[in-house]
Amino acid sequence: MFFISIVGTVIGLAAGAFSAIGLTNQRDRAPMYKVFGIIGLILGVIVTLLSVLIIALVFSEPYTY
Repeated sequence: MFFISIVGTVIGLAAGAFSAIGLTNQRDRAPMYKVFGIIGLILGVIVTLLSVLIIALVFSEPYTY
């Protein structure tokens, strides 16, 4: 499970970076491609945040009753 969260973080960061680069290189393209870039950026940020949350939960102290 820990390996999946590390890979998810890397993939999320890459998706966000490539989407941001793609959005900045858009000039007179169809608006549909800009929508795909925005969706990719949002999903990349969400995946990165969830993966970092999982990593933080793995390293946090468990509750003991």
